[in-house]
Amino acid sequence: MTFKFPILISLIPVFIAIAVILAGVYTRYRDGKSTGIYVSLAGFGFLVLFGPMLFLDTVKVSSRQIVQSTGFWFHQTQKHINLTQTQYIEISGSEDGKGKTLIVWKAYSADGSVHIVDPGDLWESNTEEIVGYLANQGFEVRQIK
Repeated sequence: MTFKFPILISLIPVFIAIAVILAGVYTRYRDGKSTGIYVSLAGFGFLVLFGPMLFLDTVKVSSRQIVQSTGFWFHQTQKHINLTQTQYIEISGSEDGKGKTLIVWKAYSADGSVHIVDPGDLWESNTEEIVGYLANQGFEVRQIK
């Protein structure tokens, strides 16, 4: 099972970059100054840096592991839980000082070790589906509020 951001969400950085590039082109032709060129170059840089980012984010869930690939296209980060050694999973949330709830997944192994994962937005937004899949695969998932 693979999760990706919806296409319209993935296109947000592309739309921002195009808006900045067009603003630069408009400024260049309206004022005739080189400022527009710099604005367009900044938009192009934004496009190159952030454009592919959300298209590459994935969460893959199988009976063996959960793997999230996230981050910049040139430096992907992987967060994972190896399910073959997991006895049960605990999902808990705690509030930070700003009133936001931070979600943490803890995978408890039979040997007593605990693997802690701070899931990304894509993982968090698909928690219900992931938990349902894991339950169907026979994994115990405890959700603590």
